[in-house]
Amino acid sequence: MVEMSHDEKLQKEALFDFDKKDQYEDLASYKQEQAQWAEKEAAHQKDREADYSKQYSQLKEATSAIDYIKSTLEWVKKADPKLAAQTESYLASMMNTDLSMPSAAKRLSEKAVDIDGSKKSLWGKLKNKAKNFLKPNNAKATLEAQIGKLKEQMVANPETFEWLKQCSRPEGKTYDNKERVSFAQLTETRGSILQNYNHERVSAMRAKEDALKYQQTALQDSQSYQSEANKMQEFRDNAAKEIELRSEARETTGIKDINANTGVDRLAEKAKMMEGLTPQQRLAYRMEQLRGTAKTETKPVVKREMDSNIMNKALQGKQNA
Repeated sequence: MVEMSHDEKLQKEALFDFDKKDQYEDLASYKQEQAQWAEKEAAHQKDREADYSKQYSQLKEATSAIDYIKSTLEWVKKADPKLAAQTESYLASMMNTDLSMPSAAKRLSEKAVDIDGSKKSLWGKLKNKAKNFLKPNNAKATLEAQIGKLKEQMVANPETFEWLKQCSRPEGKTYDNKERVSFAQLTETRGSILQNYNHERVSAMRAKEDALKYQQTALQDSQSYQSEANKMQEFRDNAAKEIELRSEARETTGIKDINANTGVDRLAEKAKMMEGLTPQQRLAYRMEQLRGTAKTETKPVVKREMDSNIMNKALQGKQNA
């Protein structure tokens, strides 16, 4: 058995499955709506991606000195544990400065960075200068320079650092300003927030890409379904033209058989046979007749009586001939 091609199946559906074209058009509309939804979702996810990317960049830039101090402290703890402990104590004092108070922020800004308190005396200041001159990259000088940068960032972005401190406090003491926060706690909190921002950014980026892919697929499906519906309409139009053009079709559309003088009005017969049919059903019925696939119904024999006078005249005419 030869399997029908796709177009042959579509043609059969067009002529005999009257709801199929509407189904294809409904599917095309549905896929078009899905594509529009995906487009909006992609735009939404694009905004989310941009928002989290912006928040990530702003927080990282506003607190960038923390990264340098953290990195330096890691090797200082091994090389000079005493200096590392002094640095952490100094940083804790800085972290717990109430930046919401202008006077406290001003004092922090004006105060020179002095990790071990050696700069309080004139002699101490001179010793620090001499050491920094002889060893410009010594650990204490490096840390103090980095802490100086952190101090500038704290004064420039007080709301950011106060928020980080609030987030770093234990649960239940979030708004207890007396609860001290260490540099390590604030660093860990900052890292978690940055990680979350980056996670949300990547998640939004992937969701945007998925939405764009779905939009493309939905548009292709919509076009495919609409194309099927258009083909079905074309098959129906061609079938209608075929019926109108062929002489066999004209004969079955109801022309009275005058030559045969049968007295049968085929138009009336045809109209009666197609009573209650939809336009699509009438089209299918005509195509069946055209192709010779319509089932023929056996019509009852109608008994006709002929006038006896006419019969006698006909007999006499034959005898005289």
